[in-house]
Amino acid sequence: MRREHARRILAEARTIGVVRTDHLGDMVLTLPLVRALRQEFPSATIVLIAHSRTAPLAEWAPGVDRCYFVDQIPFERVLRHERFDALFFPRARADEAWQAWCARVPLRVGTRYRWWSPLYSVRIPDHRHTAEYHEAEYNVRMLEYITGKRYRVELLRPRIPESVCAEVSAILAGAGVEEPFLVLHPGGRGSAPRWENFPALAQMLAQRHPEVRIAVTGTVSEVRLCAAVAEAVPSAVNLCGRLQLSQLIAVLDRAAVVVANSTGVLHIAAALGRAVVGLFPAEPPAQSPARWRPLGERVIVLASSPIDAIPPQSVAHAVGALLAG
Repeated sequence: MRREHARRILAEARTIGVVRTDHLGDMVLTLPLVRALRQEFPSATIVLIAHSRTAPLAEWAPGVDRCYFVDQIPFERVLRHERFDALFFPRARADEAWQAWCARVPLRVGTRYRWWSPLYSVRIPDHRHTAEYHEAEYNVRMLEYITGKRYRVELLRPRIPESVCAEVSAILAGAGVEEPFLVLHPGGRGSAPRWENFPALAQMLAQRHPEVRIAVTGTVSEVRLCAAVAEAVPSAVNLCGRLQLSQLIAVLDRAAVVVANSTGVLHIAAALGRAVVGLFPAEPPAQSPARWRPLGERVIVLASSPIDAIPPQSVAHAVGALLAG
């Protein structure tokens, strides 16, 4: 399909969908595309198709009119329920592309470099593994390729409901956590390596900033990682496995600084405008800060290969600089 034809479809579109059915960080970095679509087509209905593990991010995102979660309603049923004029696929998946093609969605935007790419009607000539652009830029470039315009790449701050803020106030008060506090998040989904020196970092931070409490966060599967950090500093509060995602987002929103590996929590904190220290491998490019660094004004990124070559002293110094603000 020629780009002129794609532009006409978008200009007249009533319903535009963005399909991103993987994980937290991916969703945070896809939402700038939603911002750009809303800016360019203010009258269109914007629908986000996601997985329920990212539900708060999807449901609290400004500019999203409706959400569907494919683990609750299969994508094929969503396509029968909604009459999409256009669908954007920031992550290439053969089954999703096939279902959209079968549903005869007029405009289907995806990558050029998969064996199933002919199922897309507009194919974007970007190789993401080269990390020539940031992941959020790659997502926004899907629209730029069609319209020929440039859009500001900016994260969307989640709109946290007051009820969730009240829940988190009670949780923090019950744990004896007062502001200011730091969040250390030693885990991660596993797509990038983890930095193993969080216990040493926690000890340094407790010595240098005794007035700032340390809170440790993680999922149930990361209990051992979090316990090692909490045991290194007896005054630390271990919230691992105790928070729903909605509550974790509200906790991050109150943190003075968040330290995390290359994982979704880091990007959520950045979207909330918090000060963050991100720990990354320098290589390969597909995992490096070039593609996955957190976006924001109060961001410090430390990278090395191997990742454990990042000294705890350097991370503690970065946290101190952000606390000094």
